[in-house]
Amino acid sequence: MRIGDYYNDGRIKGVVIKVDSSGDHGLIWSLQRNSCQWYAGTKDVHTGARHPLDGRINQNIVLKNFSKWDYPAFRWCESLGEGWYLPAIGELQHLRDNSYLSAIENTLKRYGGDPLYDGRFIADLYLSSTEGDSYPDMAVYDTDITMVLVFCVSAQGGSISSDTKRSAFEYARAVHRF
Repeated sequence: MRIGDYYNDGRIKGVVIKVDSSGDHGLIWSLQRNSCQWYAGTKDVHTGARHPLDGRINQNIVLKNFSKWDYPAFRWCESLGEGWYLPAIGELQHLRDNSYLSAIENTLKRYGGDPLYDGRFIADLYLSSTEGDSYPDMAVYDTDITMVLVFCVSAQGGSISSDTKRSAFEYARAVHRF
């Protein structure tokens, strides 16, 4: 398997976004995306979902300790079935390479997935499960409880940024390990 390949084991389907050196294990992105908020509650809360490299840890923290109805992005990822989760920001970091994005976009188009970037806005923002708003050297230092890290896709490629948890709707795209 390589980044951009279509993955279908008969149980889960998606596009490969990360592989290990053997090519046998990695991470797939769901073919579909959902427009939703990270947090839909009324009072800012620090969830503790701060892991920069493992979204499963973040999702487990949020769904175990808080009402899933207040966290639409996590709820949507969980609704896709066992093993699907909202990725940590570090699980998306390598996608800043534009060559990966074009391979992923081509596979999404070929297999009927939602586009990676639709061009309606300057950038399409994808929510990560990582709470906070700074990302130097794979660590999240800022403790601002109102922010979440996002992966931005534009015509120029990918980048990492932050947005408010209760912002206007952004995109969630679930990941699954293989």
